[in-house]
Amino acid sequence: EPEDGVFTGVPILNDDEVVSYAASAEYGHSVDAGIVSGYLPVEYTEPGTPLEVQYENERHPVTVRESPLFDPDRERLLR
Repeated sequence: EPEDGVFTGVPILNDDEVVSYAASAEYGHSVDAGIVSGYLPVEYTEPGTPLEVQYENERHPVTVRESPLFDPDRERLLR
């Protein structure tokens, strides 16, 4: 994970095909996970679709989620 939390322009991949690029990335404290934002072709927008993000020659698995991500019961904040 990058130190500043933001790495725009890194590729989002499906197997070896670049399908998009990250617009932004941050750590979501209320959901306790990293969040990468980017525009995807419609065929990759189904929630649960597995993809990867490549950062510094390493691939990291990501899963398409519905937006916005949030913790409606605020369980993560009460720890």
